[in-house]
Amino acid sequence: MEKRKDTEEKPLLIIEQLCEMMGERERELADAQEEITLLKERLARFETGELSVDTPRSRVELGSKEVRCSNLKVLLVDDSQLARLSMKELLDDLGILDVTEADCGEAGLKWFKLKHFDVVLLDFEMKGGDGRWVLGQCKKHKPDVPVVMVSGVLNRSMILECLQAGAADFLVKPVMASVLLPRLEKAIGAKLV
Repeated sequence: MEKRKDTEEKPLLIIEQLCEMMGERERELADAQEEITLLKERLARFETGELSVDTPRSRVELGSKEVRCSNLKVLLVDDSQLARLSMKELLDDLGILDVTEADCGEAGLKWFKLKHFDVVLLDFEMKGGDGRWVLGQCKKHKPDVPVVMVSGVLNRSMILECLQAGAADFLVKPVMASVLLPRLEKAIGAKLV
């Protein structure tokens, strides 16, 4: 009898997980469409001469407002070199040039203790200290520095756990520029100018 109940619950769990994944893909598609719209607006501004190739990289256009990000100090902790490169390019495109990279939790924590950072972008699952542990250590040593968790997996309980442990926000990979900038602003509690 119990075995039958267990086999009946598994398909429901799988359906629930599939629905969750579909919802996330729809949000990603909406984010991608928003990013395309912003890129089209920027291209139009290039065509009219309002922006040029010589426009400094420390400036980013989002709709009609200009945002300066060049003074932000970011610690980027991820064991995936590809993920770090991708995020670093996004930050660079936003004009955030002061980025310290760490390839594991332990290295990230060492940098965190040595240097001042305005925000930490921290992978959830890594070798050398998982993100939850590193998050706890960051909050223990410098509780005022916002930590934004990043993961390739969307899991509500994981997100809740991180937020309850003191994370300022939670981003799902792949992260898009149109999502990253407002989340960074929210995390640091200020508009990036």
